[in-house]
Amino acid sequence: MTDIAHSHTDDHPLDGQARYRTDGLGERVVVLPATCKRGLHQLPAAGFRAVAEQGWILVECLACGEGDQVSQWRLTTCGAVAERAEFDDQPYAGHSLQ
Repeated sequence: MTDIAHSHTDDHPLDGQARYRTDGLGERVVVLPATCKRGLHQLPAAGFRAVAEQGWILVECLACGEGDQVSQWRLTTCGAVAERAEFDDQPYAGHSLQ
């Protein structure tokens, strides 16, 4: 599981709703895409930054380059911010990669 940083970033188009699950301890966990939006890198291996802010999460692929908006996922959130994250591409399979 991954800790999520909390800070502000620039606006860019939304990619849909973030997915969540409840773990065995009853804690909320956000499920983030495992692959950068370009489809080139596995985020846990290539490096990533996840930023949670009011109403959205930005997931950035560090291998594509910090600030590369084409490789970033920007997902809307609902409810309390999850303090942990997991990676899984399946919930985001319907989203087109650029």
